Amino acid sequence: MSRRPAPRRRPTAWLALGAALLASVVLAGPAAAGSATRLYTDSVAPVSVVAAKTATTVSVTLRNCKSEPLGPCGSRTSTLPFGSAEVTLPAGAAWTPSGVTTSRAERAAAWSATPPRVLTDGRTVVRLRNNASGTTAAIEPGESVTLKLLLTAETAGMLTLTTAVKQSNDFSGNGNNFARPAGSAALVITVTDPTPVKLRFRTQPSTVQVTKLGERIADARQEMCPTPPSVEFLDAQDKVVRVKDDIEVSLRALRPNLDPNNPVPYAGLRFSGLATLTTTTKGGVATFGCTTDQPGGITGQELGARLTLVAKAEYPGKVLEEATSAEFDVLPFYVFCRGTGPCITPELNVPGGTSAKVVATPASVRDNEPDLFQFAVGLDDAKEKETYAACNPEPTQARNPYRNVVRVDVADHDKTATLRWSKQAVQWATDNGAKKWDICFAAAKEFVGRGVTAPVAADPLKLWHGTLLPCDRVAKPNPCVSRLFREAGGEQGALISIPNVPGDPKMW
Repeated sequence: MSRRPAPRRRPTAWLALGAALLASVVLAGPAAAGSATRLYTDSVAPVSVVAAKTATTVSVTLRNCKSEPLGPCGSRTSTLPFGSAEVTLPAGAAWTPSGVTTSRAERAAAWSATPPRVLTDGRTVVRLRNNASGTTAAIEPGESVTLKLLLTAETAGMLTLTTAVKQSNDFSGNGNNFARPAGSAALVITVTDPTPVKLRFRTQPSTVQVTKLGERIADARQEMCPTPPSVEFLDAQDKVVRVKDDIEVSLRALRPNLDPNNPVPYAGLRFSGLATLTTTTKGGVATFGCTTDQPGGITGQELGARLTLVAKAEYPGKVLEEATSAEFDVLPFYVFCRGTGPCITPELNVPGGTSAKVVATPASVRDNEPDLFQFAVGLDDAKEKETYAACNPEPTQARNPYRNVVRVDVADHDKTATLRWSKQAVQWATDNGAKKWDICFAAAKEFVGRGVTAPVAADPLKLWHGTLLPCDRVAKPNPCVSRLFREAGGEQGALISIPNVPGDPKMW
C-alpha cells in the first residue's frame, strides 16, 4: 500500500500574505480621506443698505479656514487650497459683478467672475474661477477671495445670499466641495427704507394776489400757479428721499423782514379756502395748490410784504428739520395783461399816504403769451427807502413817512402811473410846491435822471436809483414825470411815464 504525499504548505503562506496585503489596502482608503479637511467661511459687507435707485457696492468674501479659536473655523484648518467658487444672489434686486480681488495681490490676475446667469426663479448666479495651472493661484488656508458687486435695491426687505466652494479651478468635479463650519450664519443684507431727516422746498412759492374767499376774477392770478410750491424730503447726506404717500406736511407763513430775529406769523394765506396750509405727499413730494383736487389753490386774504413759508412734517413720529422758502409777495393786483388793449389797475390806497393807479399799453406781444401785471403800494417801504437812501425826493433830506413806495412790473408794455399823496403827506414837507415835488425812482436799467446811482451792494434786486426829470428834459425811452399837479383838497399828484424796459420799477 503506497503512502499519500504530505500536503504542501507554500500556497497557504502565500494566501495568508495576500490577505494581509489586501487588508492594508482597504484600511489606507479611509485613513487618507479622514486626513483631508475642506472648510471655508463667507461674509458680506455691508449687511445693511438703504433702498434707492442708485447702486451700492457690496463685497462677498470667501476665506479658506485656518485655525482661529475665537472665529468660525475654531481650531480646524483646511489641508487643501480651493480654486473656484459660486455665489447665488436673491431675486428682488439687480446685481452686477464689478471685480474680483484676493488677499494675496499677486494671485488676483488669475481670478475672474463669469457673466451672471439668471435662474428661472429670478436668482442670479455668479461663478468665480482662476485660470492658473494647478494650485498656482489657489486660495491657501488663511487666504481669501472677494467678489465685488453693484447692488440696486429699490424695495425694503431681506436679501439672503448663498455660496459654494470647490477645490477645482473651474468649479467642476464631484467630491471636492468645501463646507462651511457647522452653525455658520446665513449671509443676509437688510434693505431699509431711506430715512429723511430734513425738508427742502423743491419748488419755491411765487406771487399771490389778494382775494376774498370764494372770489374769482377773470384771468386773475389767485393761486400759486402754474408752479405751486412743493416740499421734498432729504436724508443726512442731503440726498432726496422718496417717502411713501400720505405723509402730512404743513406750512406756516412768516414776515421775516420786520425783525429777522423774531419773524411774525402771517395768517393771511388760505389753502383751498382753509386757514391751515396742509397737504399730503404723493410720489414722495408734498405739493400745495393748483392740482385737480385742490381747485382753490393758495390765495392771499391780506397784503403781505416779502413773506416766507416754513414747512413742517413728521416721519414717522419724528419731527424733521423744517425748511424755509424763498421770499414772495401777496400783492393787491396781479393779473394777466394781454396785448389786445390797455390794462388798467384799480386805484390802490394806503391810509394817510400814497394812492396810485397804473395803465399799461401794449408795445409788443411775445409768442401771443400774456404778461403778468404786478402792482402794489406801500410794501416794504422802510426796507426799500433805506436801501435807496441816496434817492430821497424830499427837499429837507428827511424821508417823508407818508410817501409810500409804488411797485409796478409788466414786460413788453409802456406804463403810466398816476400817483397822489394825501394832504397830510404834502403838509409834512417844508417846501411842497407842486413844481418842486420830486419823484424818486428805482429800476433794473440805467436811466437819465438827477443823481442816478448804480445798484448798491445791499440791494439784492440790483436797481439803479435817482430822481426823475420832467419828460421834456429827457429823451425816449426814459422814465420821466409827465405832469405834476395839486388837487383842490390839498393833495399833490404826479403822472409818471414808464417806458417798456425790463425790471420792477419802484417810485415814491
